[in-house]
Amino acid sequence: MEDIRANIEYFGASNVTVVTGRAEDTIGPLPPPDAVFIGGSGGAMEQILKRTGQCLRPGGRIVVNLVTLENLNSALTTLKATGMTVEVTLVSIAKSTSVVDMTRLQPLDPVFVVTAWRESEEED
Repeated sequence: MEDIRANIEYFGASNVTVVTGRAEDTIGPLPPPDAVFIGGSGGAMEQILKRTGQCLRPGGRIVVNLVTLENLNSALTTLKATGMTVEVTLVSIAKSTSVVDMTRLQPLDPVFVVTAWRESEEED
């Protein structure tokens, strides 16, 4: 929380309001979002995605970063069940590391990036 407040001050982001609480409980009273980025679920992936999908502004998007196959499956199943179109991208990153007097790339854990949206009537 301290980092968020420090960034708000540093960047002069006067249009940012910090809302604390569980995502599935706090998103309802907020104005409908254009985009929601989810980086963790605390075990409540299905509830967060369902609630977020209900509150999302028409044309809005949900983006979820995941590292496990189980959470990927849960996200895909939930988002598709709510009528959203879903796209999955696998991001693999590697960092350089020294090997004697040479350099090699050390892979980091891959991340699934799931993007979901509802097709508008105009796109049908």
